[in-house]
Amino acid sequence: MDTLLSTDLPATLTSKQRTALISLLVDDDPAIYDMVRRRILDYGRVACEWLRPYMLSNDPAMRRRALEIVHHLARQDSDERFLDFCLHNGEELDLEQALGLLAQTQYPDANSDEHRNQHIDQYPDGDVHSDGDASRAGSSQRRLHCQ
Repeated sequence: MDTLLSTDLPATLTSKQRTALISLLVDDDPAIYDMVRRRILDYGRVACEWLRPYMLSNDPAMRRRALEIVHHLARQDSDERFLDFCLHNGEELDLEQALGLLAQTQYPDANSDEHRNQHIDQYPDGDVHSDGDASRAGSSQRRLHCQ
């Protein structure tokens, strides 16, 4: 256990080490759980693959904690994508894409393309403007300033 919880982060964990680390997620001691959670989060997105099978565990605590970590990592990834989008699209950017990425920062499983298509289909000519008036002629791009 000292190896699993040491301050040095090994590049990879063996299957046994991953299983041992993940099994500690259900430890009743909050200090152990916090330490294990931080260690798993240190591995980043690869840890999602380790935790996915545990999201279907028969143990409710394991399910809840694995799901929380996977969602945390997904939200973190969504935050990074949204920030990257804002930083690399200048002052004018596609509002629908920005809102989809923003929504995913809280709801990582949200499918912004599907949501976008559902709302655009309600307008006969697909022409929607920044003021929400679909009847006016002009650009169909909505713009948002990210500062």
